[in-house]
Formats: sequence, C-alpha cells, structure tokens
Amino acid sequence: MNIKKFIYQKSKIFNLGQIFGSYAWQPFFLLIHLTLECNCHCQYCYQRDNPFYQKRNGFIKPADLEKVLAEIKSSFLIKPKLHFFGGEPLVNPYFGQLLDLADKYRMETSLTTNGVLLDRYLDRILKSNLNQMNFSIDGLDSTHDQIRGIKGSFKKVMDNIRKLRGKEDPRKKIINVNCLILPDNHKRLVDLALYFKDNGVDIDALAFQHIYFNRAEDRPAVDLTILKSQIDKLNNLRTKFDILIIPKIRFEDLASYYLLEKKAKFKNNCNIPWLGLNILPDLEVTPGGGVLGCNRIVGDLRKQTLKEIWNGPLMRRFRKNIIKKGLPRICFRCCHRQYY
Repeated sequence: MNIKKFIYQKSKIFNLGQIFGSYAWQPFFLLIHLTLECNCHCQYCYQRDNPFYQKRNGFIKPADLEKVLAEIKSSFLIKPKLHFFGGEPLVNPYFGQLLDLADKYRMETSLTTNGVLLDRYLDRILKSNLNQMNFSIDGLDSTHDQIRGIKGSFKKVMDNIRKLRGKEDPRKKIINVNCLILPDNHKRLVDLALYFKDNGVDIDALAFQHIYFNRAEDRPAVDLTILKSQIDKLNNLRTKFDILIIPKIRFEDLASYYLLEKKAKFKNNCNIPWLGLNILPDLEVTPGGGVLGCNRIVGDLRKQTLKEIWNGPLMRRFRKNIIKKGLPRICFRCCHRQYY
C-alpha cells in the first residue's frame, strides 16, 4: 500500500481515533529521526537554524532501535510501521545495521531521503522489508542543485532511482517523489511531472507540497496566478503515476493559505497525535508529525517505555488541547493538518 497516497485520499477516516478523547488505542507508526545531520544545504530547511533541532543532534544507534523494537513486540497488538527520517537518514553510519534489525523483528519500514547516498545501501535495501521510499526532488537539473546546495545532485538522485528500478527487486518498492513548492520552482512544476512522464521514470507518486511558513515576513514570493495555472495543469495531466498536491487545500482557498488571510475557514483539526510518535536521535519523543508544531517533548525513551509515553500525561494533554482549543498558530500551515 502507498501510505502517502492513502493518507492523502482517506485522512478523514483517521478522525475515528479521536472518539475516545485524549486516549488513543496504540501507535500505528513511529517516525524515527535516525539523525538530524544532512549532506545537503537546502535553502528552505526548517531544521537547519532551529535551536530545537540543533540541541538534539547525534545518531540513533542499533542498541537504541533494538530496545524500541523489542518493546513493540511485547506491548502492541499491531506492529506500528517504522518511517526512517532525518536530517538525511543515510548519513547515519549505522543505517545498514538498523535496517537489518528492522528485518529481524519483521517490521514494515519506509524511508525519506534526498537520494544522493542511496547507492551505498542499494543491494541491502532491495533485500530488506523496506517497502516505500520517498525521494526529495525540488526541480529539474540546476534548479534542484541550487536549492539543495550540491552540484550534480539531481543527476545523482535520478541515477540512483533508475538503479533501484533497474535491479531485480524481490520485494517491489513503492517510490514516491516529493517536491516542495518554492519561489525558485513554482513556475515549472508541470515540467518536472513531464520529465518523469516523458522519460519513463518508474515512480508511483509525485507529490507537490506547499511550503510551511507562519509570518508575513516569511511569506514565499510565489505568484499565485502562475501557481494556480500550474496546479490546474497538473490536475489534468494524465500519467501512470499519481500526482498529489499536499496539503490537501481547496483550489479556491490557496489565496487564504499564501496571503495569510484571516477570513480563512480551514478546519481546525489534526489526527496525527492519535496515530503515531516521533523519536529524536537523543531518544526524546514528540507527537508524531515530526514538524515544527509537534516540537513538544512528551517523553524520553532513556527513562520511559513507548507504552508509558503513548498515553502518558503529556501526550494526553497535547491531544486534549487540540480537542478543546484547536490547533496552535504554529500548526496553521502544517502539511499534516486537515484544511477541510
């Protein structure tokens, strides 16, 4: 199953998790930051200069992950899915061992990567239970290279995707591409989709994601007339792969999103804290979004178990605040929240 596509299309199903109020049955995913270090220097990275992330760098080690996996086996009826995240998860020197451990415990895993270092682990990944990979590509050729801060990175990533598809894959991997909508690329989103279509690059989904910002001074210099035209063309483009626009916002509400209009009537709800947890490299735990609005420490795996954290007082207070007060301002443009 393509989890990204399922969540995009069926997100309202997950609202059923809120029927027990601040209590949640069990986590269905764990977002694991294998490291916050990265080999790219992206202009728009929300982690790069944020003190919350700077204080919590390091690497998830095999012993850390095995402790978590052993507890999952003994504590939860359904094994939560593991999603390896970063920074850039492939920078973690223990990545191969972590993948082996996930296979040992028969965990279903997925990965978000910039793809530059993929060839280091290609054969290992093909043999593993890792069944879904999300590649971050922010434009064609020099546009991507400039945004990512690495010359030649577009070619390297595309070569690695082709290698992944070109080798015999005993366990067919789902390949998604994520493209952040930016001032640098918003006029050529269709060109990126046509690149994958016309060159026969075998991917399952291409997701274009609206950029996060929260203050007028940070508003991206995006021409809404051009952006709307690009999205309209993408919606009418026929491809073998799915094209998604994330977060899911009504076409007519794009101006409210980008122009900080107070009249916006977005639905004030998020179901992610009822679905999963986020584990940082220092083993502190936050609600499952893994983004700025979820940067609230609700537990520490060096002192507590996952089960204790999942319905512990801090996690339940976080959920209760969403139910009673709605989302905090920092969540207003999150890619995980519901907009209608």
